[in-house]
Amino acid sequence: MSNPRSPSAPRTRSQPAPIRGLALDVLGEWAKGERFASDLLERVQRDSGLFGSDAGFLRDIVLTTLRNLSLLDHWITVLTEGKHLDHRSRWGLRIGLCQILLQKVSEHAAVNETVAATGRARSLINAVLRRA
Repeated sequence: MSNPRSPSAPRTRSQPAPIRGLALDVLGEWAKGERFASDLLERVQRDSGLFGSDAGFLRDIVLTTLRNLSLLDHWITVLTEGKHLDHRSRWGLRIGLCQILLQKVSEHAAVNETVAATGRARSLINAVLRRA
């Protein structure tokens, strides 16, 4: 997990927190099975300088996604018609669908920010999240 900012530099309003990218990093690391999600969240929050509502939103996305993995995977299978997905794309769809369908985050924000965080599979993730 890269840290483009030093932990001591406070985040400003002009520098929005890359919450979805951090969530993808935490979930990808959690999937390796070596650390608890809570430990990963604490480290990422500390290293990235997240606090307050940004830290709470990150924690909410990660934990809600983990609590609902089976349901999210079912929705992904239906929406992609069973298409094979790489791990990062699947996690991106999971957090995107989690925000839209479970957390009731603004669809525009959830889709745009999640797509921006996912990397090379942007077009697929964009299409699936907009379809949802």
